[in-house]
Amino acid sequence: MPSLSIKMFQNYFKEESKAWGWYLEFDSAFYIVDKQRVNADTAISGQYWYLTPTLFFRHATENDWVFIGGLGYGIGYLSVSGDMVMTGKPGQPLESFNTSKFGESVGVIAEISKYNWVLQYKGFAPVIEVRDNSLDLSNHRIIFGKRFNF
Repeated sequence: MPSLSIKMFQNYFKEESKAWGWYLEFDSAFYIVDKQRVNADTAISGQYWYLTPTLFFRHATENDWVFIGGLGYGIGYLSVSGDMVMTGKPGQPLESFNTSKFGESVGVIAEISKYNWVLQYKGFAPVIEVRDNSLDLSNHRIIFGKRFNF
């Protein structure tokens, strides 16, 4: 399903080859989880979004390679509707969910680039508490492409 991902307000504390910086990561999408090999009875859908301030460290080399690593923590929203097998509980019960909640979001980023060609790993997740369950929708992405700056 399509998603919208925006990286906003990227700033550096110092403009140097080795520098700390920050930006806001925003992502939103609708999702469907219904093709589980392990838990065929799981079928959920919903929407998520998160707004996560992310602190990162950038190291640029003399031959134009740039390495970035960062961590983020912010606010997230997750709506869940459907049935889910709870594998972490004794007996693995099937529980029904129909809720929407705000919670936290967490994230990690690792990136290598040269001449605006980028190889990036991003893992961000909104996390909510429902009854006695902690639910997160982890988004792991590996991105390769050309970066265009506006």
